[in-house]
Amino acid sequence: MIHTRISTRFPPVTYDPDEQDTWLPCSRAFLAVLATYHTTGGTLRASDLSRLLTLRRTCNSGNLDELMQERQIFGFPWNDSTWIPMFQFDGRDLAVKSAVSHVRIELGLEFDDWSIASWFARRNVRLDDLRPVEVLEVSPQAVLDAARADCLIGFDAAAGRHALQHASSGKSQGAAA
Repeated sequence: MIHTRISTRFPPVTYDPDEQDTWLPCSRAFLAVLATYHTTGGTLRASDLSRLLTLRRTCNSGNLDELMQERQIFGFPWNDSTWIPMFQFDGRDLAVKSAVSHVRIELGLEFDDWSIASWFARRNVRLDDLRPVEVLEVSPQAVLDAARADCLIGFDAAAGRHALQHASSGKSQGAAA
């Protein structure tokens, strides 16, 4: 009997959170955001994180629902689950990192949970084309300033672009103020 080895190697699939369509909730966008967050602690389903927080209760971790309602952290919906990016927590004791809540508050109510998740995952020109999630640990003030500027100049959270980009590209879509 002759055995033939069949190669099942496929090129890796890559997802770029900087592509325009990742600002809209779709499978491709979900995978792109997950891939970005993978390098900064990953994500957990809210139900799993809630159990983990209960087991490792710290003075700053609290109840997951309360943390989200108080806008201390954010999660984003996908397939009947809420996904929580873990960069928002200290890896040692699951204490909430205050820098995330400051940025989240700065982004305002115009940003829904999906837009916030995408904003942290996309490259930002104000951060030398780095992603806010990559810069937050070393320069939280720079990320806060970028969030503030994006809101001030009319960042369109749904489209993932600035009002100035709309004007320069000749598109007639309105920007959220």
